[in-house]
Amino acid sequence: MSLRAEISTRRESFEVRATIEAEEGETIALLGPNGAGKTTVVLALAGLIEEQGAIELDGIRIDGLPPERRPLGVAFQGGALFPHLSALANVAFPLRARGVGRREAESRASATLSRLAPDVRRDARPRTLSGGEAQRVALARAIVHGPRLLLLDEPSSGLDVRGRAGLRPILMDTLATFPGVRVLVTHDPVEAMTLADRVVILEEGRVTQQGTFDDVRRMPGSRYAAELAGVNLFVGRLEPLDGGAGRLVTAEGDVVVGWPEDLPRDTTEDVIGTLRPSDVVVHVEPPGPSSARNIWRGEIEDLAVYGERVRVRIASQPPLVAEVTAGSVHQLGLVRSSEVWASFKAVEVEISLGAHR
Repeated sequence: MSLRAEISTRRESFEVRATIEAEEGETIALLGPNGAGKTTVVLALAGLIEEQGAIELDGIRIDGLPPERRPLGVAFQGGALFPHLSALANVAFPLRARGVGRREAESRASATLSRLAPDVRRDARPRTLSGGEAQRVALARAIVHGPRLLLLDEPSSGLDVRGRAGLRPILMDTLATFPGVRVLVTHDPVEAMTLADRVVILEEGRVTQQGTFDDVRRMPGSRYAAELAGVNLFVGRLEPLDGGAGRLVTAEGDVVVGWPEDLPRDTTEDVIGTLRPSDVVVHVEPPGPSSARNIWRGEIEDLAVYGERVRVRIASQPPLVAEVTAGSVHQLGLVRSSEVWASFKAVEVEISLGAHR
C-alpha cells in the first residue's frame, strides 16, 4: 500500500500545488502555518473539492471517484459529527453509506466505539459531548469501515490540555495499528514528533521541506521550519574575519560565527547558520565584556511557556528566539514589549552549506 498524490487545486485566489507520498504503515505529519493549505490538501484527497492532480493508492487512481467510493476515512477538526445523529449512528454512517445492513453496521460501530470511546453513550447527541469525546467518535467513524488511507485533520485542535493528554494515547494506538497509510495534519510540533514517522512542511500552498523531524532540526529549510524545530535560522553570505571567525551577512542583520575548519577562507554564498534557543542569554541591561561576539537589542514580542521552559521571541536584527527557565522570566521581570539584550557566542552557531529559503 502506498500513496502518491499530485495535488493541484485552487480555492478562490489561493492555489495549492503539492506532492504527498507515503508508504504502507507510515504516518506522515503535514505541518505549516495558518493558511498554508493543509486542510485544502485533506479536502482534495477526500474528494470534497475539485482538483486537477492525480491521486494513487497502491498504484490505482482514485481521484476520479466520488468521496463515498474512495477507500479512505477522515476525522476532521472538531469532529464535524452529524448533529442530528447519535454517536452510534455517526460511527455507523460510513458503513450504511456503503450498503451494510443496519444491524451489522451498528454492531461494528458499537465495537469500534468500545475500543476508542468506551465512556460515550451510544445514544448521545454530538452537542452533549465534550471536545475530546467528539474527537474520539469522529476517529471511530473514520476507521470503522476499514479504509486504506486515514486522514486526521488537526485532531487535537481546540482541546484543552487535559483533553489533548487524553486523546494522544488513543491517536498513538490508532495510528500504530492502522494497516494502511496515515496522514496527520497538525500545527503542534510535539504531536508531529511523537506520532509521525516523517513530516511534510507546507507553506503558501507549496511543500518546502520533508523528512524526519531530526532532518528538519539539523537543517531547517525555512524560518517556519526552524521555529518549528526549535532553532534560530540565519541564511546569507559568509565573509571571513580575523581570528578564525566569519560574518554571516543576512537580509535582516549580520551574525558573527566560527569559521568551519573544512571551508576555504573565501566569501561563500548560500550559507545556513542554526542556533539553539538555549544558547541565547537574555539580559535586562547591556551586558559587560564577555566572550560573546553577538550582542543584540530588541523588544520581547512573545513569551510561550513549555512546561518549565519559556520561549522568548525577541524583535532584534536578525530576530531571535531564546529559551530560559520560568524562574528566570520571573527573576528578570520579562514581559511583552520590554527591552532586552540577547547574546550568544560565535562558536555556538552551527554552519552548513546549501540553497535554502
